[in-house]
Amino acid sequence: MSFTAVGSMGAVTDVAAFRKKKTTSAATAVGDLMSETGDGVTRSTSSDTVSGATRFDSIAMSVQVAGDTSVLVVKLVDGMVLQATCTNNTNDNQVGSRCAVTDHVALNNTTTDLTTNVAPFEIVAIVGAATDKKALVRYVGGTAQTAS
Repeated sequence: MSFTAVGSMGAVTDVAAFRKKKTTSAATAVGDLMSETGDGVTRSTSSDTVSGATRFDSIAMSVQVAGDTSVLVVKLVDGMVLQATCTNNTNDNQVGSRCAVTDHVALNNTTTDLTTNVAPFEIVAIVGAATDKKALVRYVGGTAQTAS
């Protein structure tokens, strides 16, 4: 599993899932980060942004095969807390850093605080051992929020 909703720090009080049209034929898995493009969603890539034509939108909550035309998702909202699978080993010095995504299944965790619109998540805590490559992250919507 890549991204899992675990709670909130603020705005999110009730998580509701809904079905969205898939704009590509790619299969999806529970926890895939999804980006909105046109009139539906597709699996996120490292080039997606928080405000561009292809923007971070939601987390997949259902397994869909390549031929399926829709996917059950939970909308990302500012303050939503997720457990993320990370590309690199995790370390306490990454807490507070805003990070980009590697793709639809992983966060590109580093100690560098990114201030661009490709950095939608802030690391708030490390989960397990460094080699577990897991972190709690808060959706901050890129540069719209300030790292705490």
